[in-house]
This record gives sequence, C-alpha cells and structure tokens, in this order.
Amino acid sequence: MYRKIVLIIFVLFIPLPLNSQEVKGNKKIIIEESVVSVKTPYTYDYTLGPNQAPYTLSKGMFCLDFVMYSQGSVSTKLYVGIWDFFTIGIFEDIQGVIGSSDVSFSIPLALLKINIINEINDFSLSLAVDVFSYGISTRAFSSDYYSRNLYGLHVPASFRYKSFFDNYSDIVFGLKFPLLPVGDVSLINTSLFLSTYIKFSEVLTVSFGIDNLFVSAERVTNSSIFSEIKFSPIRSLGISLIMNYSFIPSFERMIRIQYLDTLF
Repeated sequence: MYRKIVLIIFVLFIPLPLNSQEVKGNKKIIIEESVVSVKTPYTYDYTLGPNQAPYTLSKGMFCLDFVMYSQGSVSTKLYVGIWDFFTIGIFEDIQGVIGSSDVSFSIPLALLKINIINEINDFSLSLAVDVFSYGISTRAFSSDYYSRNLYGLHVPASFRYKSFFDNYSDIVFGLKFPLLPVGDVSLINTSLFLSTYIKFSEVLTVSFGIDNLFVSAERVTNSSIFSEIKFSPIRSLGISLIMNYSFIPSFERMIRIQYLDTLF
C-alpha cells in the first residue's frame, strides 16, 4: 500500500513539456514554427478618375471596371496584365441597360497600355490606347458605325511626390489624340489632361483634375473638371462617386465599381 502511494505522488510531480519543448537529460529542444507570407502583386492606380495614369497592371492580374452614368447606361472595361509593363483589355458601352429607354451596344474596342519609363527619379511614362473619358464626356463629335466614343492614343506621364498624411501621390498629365471615329481624327480634337489625388487612408482616396482640355476654341466647351471619391473596403474592391462638370454646361454624376484580383 505504501509503495502504491509513493508511485502516485511520483507520477503527479513529473515535469511535463510546455510550449512545444521537449526535455531530454540536460538538453532542451525547442520546436519553432515559421509562417510563410505571400505578398499580392501591387499596382498603382491604373486611372485617376477618367484620366489614364502611366502605371500598368502587374503580370497575371486583372481588373473589371464598371461605370454607371446617364439614363441607365453602363460602360465596361476588362484589363489583364500580360507582363508588368504591358496591359491589354476590351471596352464595351451599353446605353439604356437600366430603366425604360431602348438598349443599344457599341462596337467592342481594344485597350492597351505599354509602360516606357517606370519611376526613374520619380518620373513615369506610358503609351495607351483607350476611350477618352467616362459618360457623355467620351461621346464622339461625329460618331460612325465603328465608334460612337472618342477613342485613341493617350500619353500619360507622372511625377511622384510626398503629399498629406505622409503618403505619396502623383501629378499625372498628358495628351489624347483621337483615332476613332475617322471623322474626328484631327488636331482640333487633341486634348490635354491633368490630375492628382490625396490618399487619406487605405480605405479613402480623393482624385480631382481637368479632363479633355481641348486646345481648340471650337471644342473648349467640351472640356471638363472632375473629382472622384473612392472607397475601398477591401484591397481588391473599389466603389467610387465620380462628379464631372463639362463647360457645355453639363453636370454628370457617375458610380464606378472596380474589382482587382490575380488570375493565378
């Protein structure tokens, strides 16, 4: 009986390994666990409001962009990063998809952007082919079968600088030269643009600038100023309110939804 009591006490007071430690003689073996983090490819904003920025999507990323504007119309864009310096896409404009008006479709247009200079001394430069703007501001002056939207070459450039809240921003500027419709291929339809943004947090960004500043007095009333308030509850999703005032005069409010993710 006495031996049984001694054995029970001995078992109860044997030190047990704690915190993944094993004790063997006088040596202590510590088992450590390591966590491998996977970083999602990062890309700067592809556009600032309706204006192209010089940045391309990272390789293997895609972006879906929907802009809802006047009379229930929706413009849609799909971009795919082929390489880190080269992005391709497609554009489709659907008028009257929401509401009671007639529905009409545009001819799909190809989109592309090639990054030529990437942040050399905070300077970036690209060449892009895209539609000129959002909403009614992208309407062609002489639309035809091939395009009812101004569509052509963009040359966006930017300088990076440190802005408010200890964040970085860009001054983005450049020009747009029309390629379609054929009747609008003219120097008088060449326009300039200028934009920047303030990043208040990872969730809230405000962009503003000048869109389609036509150098010709004949077209200057089609120039406009804009602002975009972008809310990003998660990194891959952006929901924006775009306000665009054209000197026609016309004031347009648009909702933009953007989804960004990786293909593989």
